[in-house]
Amino acid sequence: KTYPGLKLAPHKDAGGDPSYVKEAAVAGNTLTAFPNLVGMFGDNLQCVEGAAQAFKEKGVNMKKLSLVGFDSDSTLVSELKAGRVDGLLLQDPYMMGYGGVLYGMLAALGVKVPLFVDTGATVATPALSSSALIQGLLDPTGKPGRGLGL
Repeated sequence: KTYPGLKLAPHKDAGGDPSYVKEAAVAGNTLTAFPNLVGMFGDNLQCVEGAAQAFKEKGVNMKKLSLVGFDSDSTLVSELKAGRVDGLLLQDPYMMGYGGVLYGMLAALGVKVPLFVDTGATVATPALSSSALIQGLLDPTGKPGRGLGL
C-alpha cells in the first residue's frame, strides 16, 4: 500500500547449482523478462554469484539496478568492493560454532537452553567493506572472536 507502483517479479528457484551456470541463466532471463527491474535478491551464494555474472554479461547499469544477496566468497567480496553488488547479508560462522558448543555443554550439564539462538547477521555494503567487523565476516577464516574480547 505504501508503494502502489511497485510490482514484484516472481521468485525463480535455480536449484543451488555450484557451477553458477543455471543461476546466471535464471538471472539473465529475469533481466530480459523484466526490463524495468530495479532490484534483485539472491537468497544463497550460488544465486548471487550467478546474478553477478548475468549482470556483467548483460551490461547492467548498476546505478539503475541493485543486487543484494546472502553469504559471501572471494568473488562476491571483490564484486562488493567494486560496487557491483550493493549488499551482502552475512552470517557469523564463528558465533554459530561458539554458541553451538556452549549450548551443547550447558545442555549436557542439565541447564535449560533456549530453543532459538540468534548468532547474528550483518549487512556488508561497499561503503562498509573495509571496516574491521565486516572484514572479519567476509573472511571467516580470519581472526575470530568478534564481541568476545579474543
